[in-house]
Amino acid sequence: MTHQLHLWQAIVSLVASMVHVPASPGPPMTVEECRVFVANSHWKYAKTMPNNPHYYTLRDQSDESEFVRFVLHIRQAGYRKRFGKTTYTYLDLDGWQYWTMGAPIGPLGGHNPNIHTTLINRAELNSAPSPQRRLL
Repeated sequence: MTHQLHLWQAIVSLVASMVHVPASPGPPMTVEECRVFVANSHWKYAKTMPNNPHYYTLRDQSDESEFVRFVLHIRQAGYRKRFGKTTYTYLDLDGWQYWTMGAPIGPLGGHNPNIHTTLINRAELNSAPSPQRRLL
């Protein structure tokens, strides 16, 4: 009986880690809080994708709670748009477009980088995409 209980707890924990919304990330972000998060984040150029110029910031280099709140804001206040064969949720803010790859967020303090959201991307809205970029 004890073995079954431990197995059940392990299954519940695994399923909970795959849910898109963490248990308690805090209240929804305001636009001003989004601006503060963006200003305080380190944005690195994605040099491996020259046909799709953009930047990214990493969960592990951010205040995790604020990172998760911004991801939730993107997903709740953003809009869906296709890029290549995939549809992403985008958020436009102050001349930039933000998106994630759509993976589950995972729990605060215990996310698995192999299956959970670990980065937020951004690209300038006024940069015209090249024909190659549209095909990616």
